[in-house]
Amino acid sequence: MNKQNKNILNIIKTKRIALFIIITLQIIILLFSIILLNKNFEEFINIGTIILFILIILCVIIDIIFYKMHISRVKYFLNKVPIECEIVDFLLISTGYDDTNQKEYRLYPIVKVNNELFFTYGNHCICGYNQKYTKMNNIYTHIVIFRKDKSEVKIGDKAYLYIKKKIDINVEINVDKNLFKLNKQIEHFNNFNKNYDINIIKNLNFFEGIIDIEPME
Repeated sequence: MNKQNKNILNIIKTKRIALFIIITLQIIILLFSIILLNKNFEEFINIGTIILFILIILCVIIDIIFYKMHISRVKYFLNKVPIECEIVDFLLISTGYDDTNQKEYRLYPIVKVNNELFFTYGNHCICGYNQKYTKMNNIYTHIVIFRKDKSEVKIGDKAYLYIKKKIDINVEINVDKNLFKLNKQIEHFNNFNKNYDINIIKNLNFFEGIIDIEPME
């Protein structure tokens, strides 16, 4: 096993802790549910049992989905050799809406290897990033990705690329409106490197995998 795979082990460890927390919360919820069901369905034991059974099944399904999406997919890279790359830009991609119906965004790095640009986002990005941001009038005024040691990830930093498979994304750009389309997802072009404009989207190699921003251990 190569040194960089220690980082993959750390990612798996972090996700296992997250799963443990989820399971712990589920157990607490189930215990409270048992108390409430016993109190409210004393005369209808069968109904209470059915409700409890459904809750347990839902918890198991959630745990299985989490394991497959966040742990099993990372395990694939344990014996893979990473490709050293350079972070050349960042791209904001919307992820949905918050409680006030305002768009939320995640920041994803674009990396370069041998003059080729690689990018992964959303569900294709197997390992997410910690980010912090400031908002003013529901507009992102500052957003950064940071490492475990709280240092900010910047353009020009070294990273490590793990590619499971390249994916085909239908890309369209509208230069006049500063919009681009990835399959059916329409986004405003917001990047950080002034040396690139919206045309960079057409040059990206999209893939399922990991861009590891942590230093090699």
